[in-house]
Amino acid sequence: MDIIYKKDLLQNKKDFKYLGNKNNVILFKDNVYKFIANMELFTYSVNKVNLEEKLKVKINDSDIIKPNGLIYDENNRFCGYSMPYVKGKTIREYDDSLSLSSKTNLYEYANLYKKLEDIVRRNSNIVIPDLLTDGNFLITDNLDIKLVDTDSMQIGKNRTFTVSTALGIDDYNFYNYHKYFDNKTKLYKKALDIRSLTIHYFLSVFNLDISNMEQNPQNIYTLFKHINLPDQQIFYKVASLFIDKDEFPNEYLGDDVFKIANQYNLVINSYQDNYPIKTLVKKK
Repeated sequence: MDIIYKKDLLQNKKDFKYLGNKNNVILFKDNVYKFIANMELFTYSVNKVNLEEKLKVKINDSDIIKPNGLIYDENNRFCGYSMPYVKGKTIREYDDSLSLSSKTNLYEYANLYKKLEDIVRRNSNIVIPDLLTDGNFLITDNLDIKLVDTDSMQIGKNRTFTVSTALGIDDYNFYNYHKYFDNKTKLYKKALDIRSLTIHYFLSVFNLDISNMEQNPQNIYTLFKHINLPDQQIFYKVASLFIDKDEFPNEYLGDDVFKIANQYNLVINSYQDNYPIKTLVKKK
């Protein structure tokens, strides 16, 4: 892994391209350079977690973009890392680029979902609490999926402190959910990835937020009635995500996404904030 000094990197500032809406992630030549915020570094420090060492952990998966360099400041303190640049769209950019017919193609959504699920499944030692944060995985022109930002992943026993707000659980209350977090080890459980994937499916396909069902379980019935999906097996999988009891384990949607595509057509019912709200129509 390369050693990169921030002062040397900044000499090329005129050639930087800033990615996203922040100035801490830059593209230069064939690499992306990410500077870690001081507050995040402080959080790792006070919790005695070595982010620098976590980034060195070997990950044997070509669909996860791994660091290829560590960045140090003028005092030789770790402050960021680099990774190979991947040309791709975020899920929001991808959806915005779709034609109207593609936005109602359940098979396209099912294929993308299954690719993402497969990556998550085969990396059983990795949990991605901010999987739902826009930009943490990219969709290439070949419709492959690449996961980026390994600093925010929990890799083995190497902790992380980043959680997607789209999960619907605030940082304080999150630690009361034993299904998703082990208070003894201070590690997230793999069940959290299943919750993230399911929420991602409903957000991407139907543009519906299902992240806050704990507040009113009846909303799940309303949701399924709204999208016209009277499937008890899938309903049970979704409902179980929001019940913090071991007898309601989290299950991957798996091939159920293709089951939906085989049995239903997807139609645009209305628009909300310029995003189409969709429902299912049973195939004849």
